Amino acid sequence: MSIDKAEKEKLGFTHCEAGKLLAEQWHVPPDLAEVIEFHHSIQSATNARALVSLVHLSDLLCRVRDLGYGYYEVMGIDFAGDSAWAALVEAYPKLEDIDLARLSLDIEGAMGEVVALVDAVFSVKT
Repeated sequence: MSIDKAEKEKLGFTHCEAGKLLAEQWHVPPDLAEVIEFHHSIQSATNARALVSLVHLSDLLCRVRDLGYGYYEVMGIDFAGDSAWAALVEAYPKLEDIDLARLSLDIEGAMGEVVALVDAVFSVKT
């Protein structure tokens, strides 16, 4: 079960909904507030769709590589088939020239360094 479905079922609200309320209270700039609210539902984004899409894809990459620090989620992703990628290509047509298979291999090759960086930033100091 995805985290947002589990949150809705157990808490009655999602982290996106809670984030929206905090963004309003803290007067977060509109584009960032839209990212917070819609990073799991990019089709609802209106003003910052490309930024929301980028964060959505980044979130997917972190989840598929188990960089979520809080829950384990088994999933696979298809960047080329994801609506967020289509939204980015629409906003930035030159992205269509990117070889996503090659990009995926490059990311995979750098994952050791990415994991080390994330662990360094988010690990608990003892």
